[in-house]
Amino acid sequence: MLLKNKVAIITGAASGMGQASAKLFAKEGACIVAADLNLEGAKATAAEITAVGGKAVAIGVDIADETQVQAMVKLAVDTYSKIDILFCVAGVPEASQSITEIPLSQGQRIFAVNVLGTWLCCKYAYPELKKTGNGVILTVGSGAAIRPRGGTALYSSSKGAIVTMTKALANEFAPEVRVNCVMPGGTDTPMMGQFIPGFNEEIKKNVAASYPLEKFVLPEDVAELGLFLASDKGSKMTGAEYLIDSGLVVSRGKN
Repeated sequence: MLLKNKVAIITGAASGMGQASAKLFAKEGACIVAADLNLEGAKATAAEITAVGGKAVAIGVDIADETQVQAMVKLAVDTYSKIDILFCVAGVPEASQSITEIPLSQGQRIFAVNVLGTWLCCKYAYPELKKTGNGVILTVGSGAAIRPRGGTALYSSSKGAIVTMTKALANEFAPEVRVNCVMPGGTDTPMMGQFIPGFNEEIKKNVAASYPLEKFVLPEDVAELGLFLASDKGSKMTGAEYLIDSGLVVSRGKN
């Protein structure tokens, strides 16, 4: 087991990449704190893990709320006595639309969750991660931080901020804690319906066909990359971003 006796907090654990990561990390021996704004979804993820002999607890968390993030960290320590891994998956999407149509409140929420929410999770988990001498933080950026599309200035820039934050924290937290950024491209999660209204199998097929590898990224793919970076196999890796996007970032289309 790659994560035997490790304790991992995973935000966004009710579905998609967070859920897949929670289940895979538990399978590899980690004790899980499944955190999500959707408490019932987080409980369902924890129940799936415990049903097959794993260890998991759930908590409802809005990561943009400082008090709730502190409670999440406290639950992890009270339950498992330590924290080894923080995987900051939770985030807010943005459907492509003109900047003239976007209310300020939407931009404020995107940055409150994606940027400050990630920052708060790192801020309060770091003291516990440092105690282990071998802690790991994984943030989640996006290929949009490198190849932004028109109409997504807020989301793309929020993910660009996470990439920069990752590098800064890797410097600040070394050598006791490694910090890396997972950078998914289009991923087959429930959130895709918020990026692309009306998203369905036909749209997914057409979008995937435009990628060099002609494959949509799956939540399990992201979980596998996270597992590698969180385990000792990634022990010499910090301060970097790792794309998993079927080649989207280098594609200019096939025509």
